[in-house]
Amino acid sequence: MAPLRKHAEEMRDMYGAEIQAAREAGIESSPLQLESWDKYDAAARSEDPATLLGPVPPART
Repeated sequence: MAPLRKHAEEMRDMYGAEIQAAREAGIESSPLQLESWDKYDAAARSEDPATLLGPVPPART
């Protein structure tokens, strides 16, 4: 499995778990959580995840 696809799947699953936990707690998920889940889900399903994830930002120092 391509490293970028694996990363997208892991991030999708992480956001999915956070969204589910919020729902179970009666808390509304933030728009950023929902948007991020959508982005990583699309990337995980894509033939070329890099096109959906965009460029990698430079590391913060």
